[in-house]
Amino acid sequence: MPFELTDVDWDDATARALRDAQQAELAALYGRPDEGTGMTGADVVAMVVGRLDGRPVACGALRDAADLAGDVGPGAAELKRMYVAPPARGRGYSWDVLRALEARAVALGFGRVVLETGALQPAAIALYEAAGYLAVPAYGAYRCAPSSVCYAKALPQQS
Repeated sequence: MPFELTDVDWDDATARALRDAQQAELAALYGRPDEGTGMTGADVVAMVVGRLDGRPVACGALRDAADLAGDVGPGAAELKRMYVAPPARGRGYSWDVLRALEARAVALGFGRVVLETGALQPAAIALYEAAGYLAVPAYGAYRCAPSSVCYAKALPQQS
């Protein structure tokens, strides 16, 4: 069975388990819990889970960044909780999750995607830069986080 992406709710148990694994990995890497803002299902406009041979190995979400419009401009979605489990890394699944979330952002009428990642995550930085994301000033809760690196990408408009 190939890698498959499915849309799920934020509160889906599989999505929650992947997000918890991501947060544990980040806490170990940075020596502290995630500095980002807490999220709820009300914030999320799209969430995907990737399965390999039926096993959940990846996830990612989008939230409407309207509350950040003063920092990132209007019409932006924020990419959140991108994660691929360590045994599944290096196979391009992060690209699949990223492309799927960008497509959902376009379908939902967003004009750009913004994101924050950490300076100690070179693979994430390489992914976003290769996908056309450009570095932007730190925004929102990340303005005072020295380990944060922020990016944005304009999205094609639907015709």
